[in-house]
Amino acid sequence: LQSVFGTAMAAMTYWRRGFVSLKALIPAIALTYAGSLLGALAVRQVDVGLLNVAVPLALIGIALYFLFAPSLSDADKAARLPFGPFVPVMGMIIGFYDGIFGPGTGSFLTIGFVMLFGLGLTRASGHTKVLNLVSNLAALTIFIPAGDVVWPAAIAMAAGQVAGQTEVTITYQPRYLSVA
Repeated sequence: LQSVFGTAMAAMTYWRRGFVSLKALIPAIALTYAGSLLGALAVRQVDVGLLNVAVPLALIGIALYFLFAPSLSDADKAARLPFGPFVPVMGMIIGFYDGIFGPGTGSFLTIGFVMLFGLGLTRASGHTKVLNLVSNLAALTIFIPAGDVVWPAAIAMAAGQVAGQTEVTITYQPRYLSVA
């Protein structure tokens, strides 16, 4: 729940600045939603004890992946796969993962947009925010009615997320002591 607030604000910022094509993402939005919904339904059927083992292992795997991942740039490059048919597939697969585990979802999407579809890092991040928002909302459609949201923690974390996204400009003017 907390992620929805910050991700929504970031997605809007990228979209307003022209880094996101919502029209091109419509099929991916639908399949990301479906994938995350299925992942959230699946995780509700899994024994919690299994998750206590699987989540730390997944986090270690994600950390190792990013330790050895190639560096990314902001320049658009040639796509390895066509955007239209394959972004929805990526969205569904990573959405399913997000519905079950969650950690690393944004990074996986960003790397997918850069490595597979040739987007520069800024455009990839914008598209990532949109799909990650959709994925989080889909999971919430399962977790809220099931009573799986710890509301006091979620609200406190959402407030922190929003506060962290707010732009604050501080001007510092040093005062110099001059001796004449």
